[in-house]
Amino acid sequence: MNDAPVFIVDGDLEDKEILAEAWKELNLPNKLYFFKNAEEVIRVLETNPVVPFLIISEMNLPKVSGLELKRYLVNHQKTDFKSIPFVFLTEIPSQSKIEEAYNLCTNGVFKKSNSFDKLKQQLIDIVKYWRESLVPLNDE
Repeated sequence: MNDAPVFIVDGDLEDKEILAEAWKELNLPNKLYFFKNAEEVIRVLETNPVVPFLIISEMNLPKVSGLELKRYLVNHQKTDFKSIPFVFLTEIPSQSKIEEAYNLCTNGVFKKSNSFDKLKQQLIDIVKYWRESLVPLNDE
């Protein structure tokens, strides 16, 4: 079982509060780290030894998009970055953005639900899947 933190990347304060409340109600063991933008995530990944269990990102972020964040992780030399499960939980994306996400080896694209209960179920499904999945680790 991976008890590393989950990184949530979303600049919308209301979405952050809803996700935090859903996570709390689900009593999931992983601590949530919230980031307003991709630059914050990159800075933490480059300077902090913590490798997240999972990254859940909005596609539409200020300055550096969620897709650009994923591209950075794919192109980075550290194996840890490439093996971090990465999903988008986003407003309605275009078909071209969905295709681009999967071309970047994104692990899933989910439309943000307007229903709190459905959002909780999405989180359960995502976390359960990645708790069972094995990923390579960088032993350096």
